[in-house]
Amino acid sequence: MGEKIENFEYVQMSCKLFCTSLNELKLINKERPHEERELVSKPPFKFYRVSLMYMIVMELSKLMERDTKFKKGQKNNFLIEKNGWEGREKTNIASLEKLSRKVNDHLGSSFDLKHAQNMELIDEIRSTDFFKMIRKDRDQKFGHSDSINHDPLSIKSYDLDEINGGLQIKEAIKKILLNCTKAFGDYEFLFDHEDQRTNYFIEIHTRNKETLSRKVCK
Repeated sequence: MGEKIENFEYVQMSCKLFCTSLNELKLINKERPHEERELVSKPPFKFYRVSLMYMIVMELSKLMERDTKFKKGQKNNFLIEKNGWEGREKTNIASLEKLSRKVNDHLGSSFDLKHAQNMELIDEIRSTDFFKMIRKDRDQKFGHSDSINHDPLSIKSYDLDEINGGLQIKEAIKKILLNCTKAFGDYEFLFDHEDQRTNYFIEIHTRNKETLSRKVCK
């Protein structure tokens, strides 16, 4: 599919980064025993949290960018400028909206219904509280930082309810991608594997620390 729809690989990367970051944030923010909470409150995890939020904000924003193809009756945007640069068809390249439209352009009327379904799903995502929060964070904290925090690392992390809102968006994105990939046969892009290694690291490190402390006391 990537050979036929050139922006598919960019969408793949953004989906992978968004979902991996969301899962990692869920793991380090989940309910934990006191000793584990103490570990994840340390500076490395504080930095990691903000980095994960940055990735979530930027990658979901890219996925939700508008298509840049003009509607009928408007000036065609796919132009070669005097300086040799191609027009706006090469912008917003990780946009799910653009991906679905390009699949529709490639397959024709046979994809019309799936494309319409994808547009409805994208509109639903844009109307969610989580995406509205993401847009606000992008504008005020990450993309264009406003002076609202003395310490950038003090940015409040998303809580579990907010993260669950992001997970619901992930499921909608999966439906959009499935509509696009199934149109090319049995190919399916899996991007939401929940890697548990960070969770294991926190648990094992805490147990090892407790064991070492007992040995020192003895």
